[in-house]
Amino acid sequence: MKMTNRFLNEEIDFKLLTNGAKCYITPKAGFREKQAVLSVGAGSSDFKFLLNGVPTVYPVGIAHFLEHKMFEAPEGLEDRFSAFLSRGADVNAYTNFYSTSYYFTCQDNFEENLKMLIEMAQTPHITEESVEKEKGIIIQEINQYADDPFWRGALGLLDALYFENPVKHDVAGTAESVSAITPALLYDCHALFYAPRNMVLTVVGEVNPGEVFDIAEKYINQRGTAPLAERHSPPEPEYSRLRENAIELGISRPFASIGFKDDPREGDHASALAAGKVLADMLAGPSTEFYSDLREKGLIDDACGIDYAAGRDFRYLTLAAATSEPRALGDALCGRLASAELPPEAFERAKRKQLGKTLRIFNNIGHTALAQADLLSHGKTVFDLSDAYEALTLDDVERKRRFLSAEGRGAMSIVN
Repeated sequence: MKMTNRFLNEEIDFKLLTNGAKCYITPKAGFREKQAVLSVGAGSSDFKFLLNGVPTVYPVGIAHFLEHKMFEAPEGLEDRFSAFLSRGADVNAYTNFYSTSYYFTCQDNFEENLKMLIEMAQTPHITEESVEKEKGIIIQEINQYADDPFWRGALGLLDALYFENPVKHDVAGTAESVSAITPALLYDCHALFYAPRNMVLTVVGEVNPGEVFDIAEKYINQRGTAPLAERHSPPEPEYSRLRENAIELGISRPFASIGFKDDPREGDHASALAAGKVLADMLAGPSTEFYSDLREKGLIDDACGIDYAAGRDFRYLTLAAATSEPRALGDALCGRLASAELPPEAFERAKRKQLGKTLRIFNNIGHTALAQADLLSHGKTVFDLSDAYEALTLDDVERKRRFLSAEGRGAMSIVN
């Protein structure tokens, strides 16, 4: 099936493979670089689920741990990174709250690299010795991030916003949870989540869609009879768990992360992203008077940023900044959200700005593939996001502003 978008002037070829995997290809004539992303619908939030109706809990961070171990090759064979490098490809992976993605970029040997990527994601080679070694590496990574004010502030905000939602946990887990991971648990996690029906392949570049579909159909194998885990997200109240979350790091200037909890059930993912990002830009984007006023008062610096984040079962508006007066900044943003007038001309500027960002995604192969893969984790494409921006109205943005400004939905994390 071919999808087109007149505004973006791009095409996407889609096929639901007989093995259950989904395949999306964005042909880009004239680009030498090609990128493939194989995403699995299992992220850091998927450590609690129902298996055959029975509540099951894995150690927090197991999805991220498994991502690391998928690069391990059988003893005596070339390691995965070297194998891709020898074929002219850069390979990497990442885990977020809702998915794990493996990807490579190359100019030549695309078909061979694609086969290797698919094979790698389907054939774990995990030993007791390698798991124990990896525990030390990941715990060291966790400890390094523990000294990062931005990271600690972001996690502190999520902990303040949410009661039970697993998004409040670090993607990598904790030293304690990582220590509890075993080879058997990793193999079980792979069997449950790395099934073809839980995979999405995204390809961008000058490729033949039919040939890519054939490779995906042949090499993404239907394996076993393991049931796909049923996600179980506990209900979340609309209000935040804490008003303020204080974290001590001993830094010279406090860092504030301020957020407002949105309803993940309201509208589809693309529409929510469009409304949230336009609202964020209208409230405190760099071109607003409010932003300039905060700068003049010394409440923020150039590193201040406001954004809207959305995932499978969470959505929130957030502003993060180093500031000598975090509570004053929080009060200012709360007041702005509660009483802001949203002029039509400012709405049109913000909407055009976001549409322009969406259009520019397609100027870069890597940006296109990774943005597409992220949206596909929520059943949407970049085309859907573009359409959502075009359909967005000022009433939509105003309605989101009123919801977010309601009493009890705000929270703040202060790193001192």
